[in-house]
Amino acid sequence: MPALIPKTYQQQVLESVQAYFDACHEYGSPARAFTAITEKLWGQGNPYRPLPGDFAPDTPYFCLRVPTGGGKTWLAAKSVALINTHWLRSEHSVILWLAPSDSIREQTLKALKDRFHPYHAALREAGAVTMLDLQEAQSVTRATLDTSTVVIVATRQAFQVSNTEHYKVYQSNGALMQHFEHLTAAQRVRLLHEGEGANRTMPYSLANVLRLRRPFVIVDEAHNSRTTLAFDMLARLNPSGIFELTATPDMERTPS
Repeated sequence: MPALIPKTYQQQVLESVQAYFDACHEYGSPARAFTAITEKLWGQGNPYRPLPGDFAPDTPYFCLRVPTGGGKTWLAAKSVALINTHWLRSEHSVILWLAPSDSIREQTLKALKDRFHPYHAALREAGAVTMLDLQEAQSVTRATLDTSTVVIVATRQAFQVSNTEHYKVYQSNGALMQHFEHLTAAQRVRLLHEGEGANRTMPYSLANVLRLRRPFVIVDEAHNSRTTLAFDMLARLNPSGIFELTATPDMERTPS
């Protein structure tokens, strides 16, 4: 299947994402950058609504409003190269792609892994890419994270604390121990811990690997995930940025 040629509005979306990332560096503030870029786009700067919860103040956060059938998955895949180049300014990154359901997660992962699918072609613009589901991520090596952009496709529910017995993303995993070798005391103190006092331990968990790597989070169908618990879950992962995708953003109760 040939690569998709973006429609005018799709190209405008990608250009606005790039402009926002560049402005975040220029202004040193995701809030000031957002107001400046929206003023350039529409003639009036929109107020920035910061992430609710315990996030780093430099974490960019925005929502792409794309109509149903408008190619939002393709736009997200194309945006990975922009995330690396214009925001993180790094050759590689960790992308946590959160789908609203298992069925959409399976469809998204299958398309992104398919070398003949336009989604995969869009993703490959970021260079070397490794696609993983949550089970595969439980044994990801440090070398893989150091040499490719790793895209982990999961559901939001997988990272809810109530589901840790099933997905084990917060539990120690010997296969991930290598990621925690030679950490400084400052790095260790910023990781998730279990227990209290003398029984307090730092699990070798996937959640802690993600905290170390500060994943950029893509939230699909984000209008279904705008609760305090959802943002608390994201904050536990210490993301480097969050962008949401939806055709119907919540504009009143908890607007992006």
